[in-house]
Amino acid sequence: MAPDTQTLLTALSNALWEERGSLELLLFRMVAQQAVLRRGDDRWLVAATREVEDALDRLQVAELAREVEVAALGADLGAGDGSTLQELAALVDQPWADILAGHREGLRRLLGEVEEVAAANRTTAARALVADRRAADAARGAPAAMRAAGHPGGAALGAAGPAADLQGELRGVTIAGSMAVAVGIAHPRLAAFVA
Repeated sequence: MAPDTQTLLTALSNALWEERGSLELLLFRMVAQQAVLRRGDDRWLVAATREVEDALDRLQVAELAREVEVAALGADLGAGDGSTLQELAALVDQPWADILAGHREGLRRLLGEVEEVAAANRTTAARALVADRRAADAARGAPAAMRAAGHPGGAALGAAGPAADLQGELRGVTIAGSMAVAVGIAHPRLAAFVA
């Protein structure tokens, strides 16, 4: 194998390690977000969602760096710049074939875990949103029903309505934002690369 090919393979391997690290970080932050969602802890939900978004940004940079290295190696090997990792591994000698196969397995495993946690986070956020809306609807209906029944506490509960409504709406927006981030987790280019 030519020295330039060795250099290109090393550069690709380094880019794949970076991408795997970025996926690990994303997975960690998604699991943390999941814990916050499950606890219903509004205080940390925005921060947890922002951490997931930051990890997604880092992963996107790593993905682009990997694509540059794949294009360079693909050109050197006479393959296309859209080659899969399996195709590249088939074109190189040992130990590089095994190294690339190991990266492929590691990336596939991590991508599967990320997709699994993203699905769980979407479900958890959707359930939290539905429960929050039901609680808000019930809270709005309780004072009116109490007033209609002549209960003296109905007026006092109804007086806190606008503030409670605003707080409920803010919580709903925060949960919806977390759900939107969980929906945007998919990485079709990476999935195609490791297929």
